Amino acid sequence: MAETLKRVLSPGRAAGPREDLAAEVGPPLLLLGGPGSGKTALLFAAALEAAGEGRGPCSS
Repeated sequence: MAETLKRVLSPGRAAGPREDLAAEVGPPLLLLGGPGSGKTALLFAAALEAAGEGRGPCSS
């Protein structure tokens, strides 16, 4: 996870060419785990990575 945060938050990070991102959309996700297992951290890291790559709910 630390590597993901470094990659997303590093200043001056060059964005690569945009691809057709529609193929990456999958079915809804059910994330199961006990208290303290890292569910929120995993989702947060995935959201940061997607935002760093220009993907997200408002991207076209």
